[in-house]
Amino acid sequence: ARPLQVVLRERALDFRYEDVRALCQAGGEEASLVHDIAVSDRARGFDLSRDVLMRLTVVRSAAETYWFIWSHPHIVMDGWCMGIVISDFRELYASRRGGRMAKLPAVRPYASYIRWLQEQDSSASRLYWQQYLFGYEGVSCLPRQVPAASGYQAGVEEVVLD
Repeated sequence: ARPLQVVLRERALDFRYEDVRALCQAGGEEASLVHDIAVSDRARGFDLSRDVLMRLTVVRSAAETYWFIWSHPHIVMDGWCMGIVISDFRELYASRRGGRMAKLPAVRPYASYIRWLQEQDSSASRLYWQQYLFGYEGVSCLPRQVPAASGYQAGVEEVVLD
């Protein structure tokens, strides 16, 4: 009768390892081979009712070169979460390489967020957004380019791990 979110304590991942070194040595272009694997993975999509909701693929393209493809639906993890996960990964990696204990921020249980959400006054929230959005009649589109003055800078970052 009402939407329900289920958060499992544990969930298996779909993990694949592909070794394409022979194809690269036979003249296949490394980036193209990895791109094809990523496109194939993306085409699989996700069925939220039955699929494992996170897929990890490691592609080995040379003796010491690996590519990591991490797929998940946006409903599982958004851009905000991704920044946190990548930051935590970097700290864990640096601490492991430096032989020190990792210094990660305290984690709040997701259940505490759900409790907070349930305590909110939905009528007050609805009224706030109705007033805030009053006068908007059409669909608003995001700009294709973000002004440099906004502080946001789109980009791609390649991380090389020792």
